[in-house]
Amino acid sequence: MTKSRPSVPGRLLLLLAAAGLLLFGGTLHVHLQAEGAEAGGSPLPWADYLLMLAGLVLFLAAGLWAAFDHVVRRPLRQVARAMAAVARGEAPRDLDDMEAESAEVRHLLAAFRAMQAAVRAREQRLRAVLDNAAEGIVTIDGRGRVESFNAAAESLFGRGAAEVVGRHVRRLLTREAWHRCAEVARRGRWQVHWTGEAAGDCLWGRRADGSRFPMSVKLSHMTVDGRHLVTAIVADVSEQRALIARLRHLAERDPLTGLYNRHYFLPELERAVARAHRAGEPMAALVYIDLDNFKSVNDTLGHLAGDDVLREAAARLSRRLRQGDLLARLGGDEFAVLLADLPPERLHDTAEGFRRQLADFVFLREGQAVEVACSIGVVALGPDIEDKEELLARADAACHAAKQEGRNRVCVYRKDDHRRVARVAADTGWARRIRRALAEDRMVLAAQPVACLDTGRTGMCEVLVRMRDERGGLVMPGGFLSLAARFGLVTGIDRRVISGVLQWLAAAEEKGERPVIHSVNLSAESVADAALLDFVRAELERWRVDPTLLAFEISEATAMTHLEATAAFVTGARRLGCATALDDFGAGHCAFAHFRDLPFDFVKIDGEMVRDLTGDGVQRAFVRAIADIARAAGRKTIAECVETRAALAALREAGVDMVQGFCLARPGLLAPGAGDPPGPA
Repeated sequence: MTKSRPSVPGRLLLLLAAAGLLLFGGTLHVHLQAEGAEAGGSPLPWADYLLMLAGLVLFLAAGLWAAFDHVVRRPLRQVARAMAAVARGEAPRDLDDMEAESAEVRHLLAAFRAMQAAVRAREQRLRAVLDNAAEGIVTIDGRGRVESFNAAAESLFGRGAAEVVGRHVRRLLTREAWHRCAEVARRGRWQVHWTGEAAGDCLWGRRADGSRFPMSVKLSHMTVDGRHLVTAIVADVSEQRALIARLRHLAERDPLTGLYNRHYFLPELERAVARAHRAGEPMAALVYIDLDNFKSVNDTLGHLAGDDVLREAAARLSRRLRQGDLLARLGGDEFAVLLADLPPERLHDTAEGFRRQLADFVFLREGQAVEVACSIGVVALGPDIEDKEELLARADAACHAAKQEGRNRVCVYRKDDHRRVARVAADTGWARRIRRALAEDRMVLAAQPVACLDTGRTGMCEVLVRMRDERGGLVMPGGFLSLAARFGLVTGIDRRVISGVLQWLAAAEEKGERPVIHSVNLSAESVADAALLDFVRAELERWRVDPTLLAFEISEATAMTHLEATAAFVTGARRLGCATALDDFGAGHCAFAHFRDLPFDFVKIDGEMVRDLTGDGVQRAFVRAIADIARAAGRKTIAECVETRAALAALREAGVDMVQGFCLARPGLLAPGAGDPPGPA
């Protein structure tokens, strides 16, 4: 350890001490000499006394000052230097062996050491927080050089802090990402957040091995000791982007064929209609494709074979697409192609190309062959088409005409076809009526009790929907649900029914009632809607209803056609606490293969089987088999369409758990209006 030189006061103190000592010693020496020269001696003159006294005082003052400097000033200087070192971020080096000789300095030294320990503890806590943060935290100075680099950043970029600190931050970014950051710096807008969720909102980082990864980056500016610093919180969003892409794919794509689904296609169709209005002339077209013999495949070979047919048909149709064309599966065996930049004179030839793709399609399975083929309706998009509903209705009408003319052919919609125009007008008018009824909240709920066979008490209720027309009358579901499905409105109806049921259940619980389970029928489009479970969760929280009071019914046909989506929905609904029921079981006789894979709580036996129960021994045996299998799987069975006492007795004998039908009770409105007649609805 190097010794410090005496300060200016210290050197002056040494001179004073030396002067006092010389003065005192010189005066005493002169006096002794004078006393020796005179034998008898003489008393010391007053002037000499004063000089000696002054010298002694100077010497003593210098000694006291030296003691003060050693005991007080020098420790204070050491503490001050140590504090300055701590302020600079350095470790103090001259306090380890320091021992204070005064109580005041000891207290000061103890306080400083306590402060130093507290600062060190805070630094360690801050370092621990930074090093254990999930996101990388990088501090950058005004010149773009890295000042700090936490452990998460080291792991993220594959570089150690020693390799990065002091170097320019552009080493961590791709060239494009650095240019975007430099542009932000040039404008002085440092409060920026790139989430990295979208392609245009993503910065790409560069690891030590040269690989790239998408980042979310949040920049914030701060000023420390007059220095401008920028803190960047960085995270790898590769997994989030992959998840978003997967969710987008599920929301936009048909899970069976991989084509775009109705949910994605309808908005695109609406935009195409708007473009046709702006252009003023038809330069695009809608091709509506319906497979001719798909029902034969399902009936003879089963739903799994039908799935293979749909996949192969989708692959064949995709081969005819041009750049800019859009192919979608609208549902079941219906496909649609939105053709871009196509003049009207080429409509028929282009659609004929799609027909030929399926004309020679022969599906083989287990030694059986089914010719598939298709019927196609084509409509040109022009300014005379008001909306997408009218466009779909025209295409459907043209496709229907192709089927009536012998199938496996193309039919182009013609304006002078009065029969088709009438049908289009009727269908389009109904679509508008349904849309208006949804907007004006004119969907009305009815409920039909489901009774337990052993007790006769109501165990649950099936919720049914009616539409109140403009004059206040009720329209039964057969009059509008199929059209709602065709025009993409059925998911809105399903959501309105769910909200209405939960609102009614909440009101019943507020009155002190304990309602039974209410089950809601879901369309195939709603089952395939990935956002429906989030909607159900939000509505349950909104109305604060016990989720065990809500159940969902999914038909066997929907479950078999959308097997993966059905399994995902049933699993998600059970997690929410809601029950599920497989509706119309036995209609296709193919669901047994997936019975164990779909964890439904209830199995509803198809009404056609129940109607023929008393006169057909095979049907009774089949119903008994369904009840036995369901009981073995821990599920309850419900028989629909029970209309006679004989059927009721036969179901009790077969071991069915619950029954529903006109024999017991007809549906009634949950909340009847003032003008509604009493009785069933």
